[in-house]
Amino acid sequence: MIRLILLLLMVLPIGAIAQSDPNKVVMLMPFCSNQLLENPNHPNEQLGTLCREYYQGALLALDTLDKINIRVKLTVLDTENDSLALTRQLKLPAAKEAQLILGPVLQGGNKVMSSFLKGKEVVQVSPLMTFSKTKINEPNWVSANPGLARYGSFMAQYFNQNHADSGLLVVVNDQSLMDKTITEAIQKNISKLVKVKFVDANKPTDLVPYLKHKGSVHIVIPTATEKTVNKILQQLSDTSLLHHVSVYGFPQWLDFKNSSYLLWEQCHVHLVTGYYVDYANEAVKAFISAYRERFFTEPTEAAFKGYDQALFFISKLNAYGSKKMLPKLESEQVPALHTVFSIRQIDEKGGYQNEYVHLLRLKDFKWEQLKK
Repeated sequence: MIRLILLLLMVLPIGAIAQSDPNKVVMLMPFCSNQLLENPNHPNEQLGTLCREYYQGALLALDTLDKINIRVKLTVLDTENDSLALTRQLKLPAAKEAQLILGPVLQGGNKVMSSFLKGKEVVQVSPLMTFSKTKINEPNWVSANPGLARYGSFMAQYFNQNHADSGLLVVVNDQSLMDKTITEAIQKNISKLVKVKFVDANKPTDLVPYLKHKGSVHIVIPTATEKTVNKILQQLSDTSLLHHVSVYGFPQWLDFKNSSYLLWEQCHVHLVTGYYVDYANEAVKAFISAYRERFFTEPTEAAFKGYDQALFFISKLNAYGSKKMLPKLESEQVPALHTVFSIRQIDEKGGYQNEYVHLLRLKDFKWEQLKK
């Protein structure tokens, strides 16, 4: 554990002096404990497991904070994935006195939180979801993960900087909410110097003429539908025009059941994602070792997020207080195990978001990071 602390203090600067009073933190998440005790196969089983893994990662962060004398009073509340239960929890003294709230997880819970936040000096972190669009307009609300619109704006900026001269950008549309959100953000941010074409996902053969473009060809497929992705990649692989083609996908692709990574590599698949862990990193190795020792299992994505977010937001709460914390963070970029925290306000009236996005490339059946 000492090795983990030393390594992570190098990766994640704290910059805080411990306060005499503990930082009051509430973890308000749908653990669904009673439901899962009664029925381990309850529909909320996956959601509850996700939250428990996040909590376990956060517990290791509390150990780290304790070693550097940052005091934390953590209260853990189970919202049961029920808006009425959440409303009851928000009436408890711990919630009313909280300076930092980690959770809830789903967008419906965040909407319930909106009225609770008004007039309070409390920062609320949405910890696990990547939202398409949100109507939440609270200045103390922060999404710890980039939203789908941020994926689109990042891609536009990337193409503007790297492929404006001779590249061709082709966006394959399936009219899903994910597609509409990402495509809209690309159109809003893309330079007029970048050549952009659009293709119907149901007509993958329409891609073929664009593959004959003399410069580089970049094909964005903003969908989470496995059948659509496989059909398009197969169409591309059936041509002999792939040497100058790159395909861009999203983290939802990693959940596909029947992916061919050989096909992905042939099509030069890139991944735009808010989550990436470099397992060669010494701090990552130390975290995995500590997690195994404590919980007798491997850390998941939720566990990494629980650790990074608890360590980052609590240390910054300790340094700045809840009132000044989020505006202060806009001038910082802080590396963590799975991301770089680059917090920016979404708009002048709304909340904040971590805007950092990884760009990965599949090479020799391994993901390598192109943008750090």
